[in-house]
Amino acid sequence: LPEKRAAKYQDKIREPRVRLFVLYGVADNFVEWLPFIVESPEWIEVAVYECKAHGVRDSEPWDGSMEERLEDCWTAVLPAMEEMALGGCVEGGPFAFFLH
Repeated sequence: LPEKRAAKYQDKIREPRVRLFVLYGVADNFVEWLPFIVESPEWIEVAVYECKAHGVRDSEPWDGSMEERLEDCWTAVLPAMEEMALGGCVEGGPFAFFLH
């Protein structure tokens, strides 16, 4: 985000105990979810998946199919899921998906 706009959404110090993955609906983008992110409790870490051709990824081409979008989403979420998997740095950590 541009510096002026980013300053509007200063996040707080967090001690997350739960990860929340947000998959937003049609016509949304990451920036529209910033108030939700910064206003969420300190104990939750919110990660918003940004679809191709939306928001900060607007220069990328649209997905050719829902399968392609799913693959892109999984690629984005996988590193965080691996941290919570057996042997990960936060093994067994709770998580949730919020689909809008």
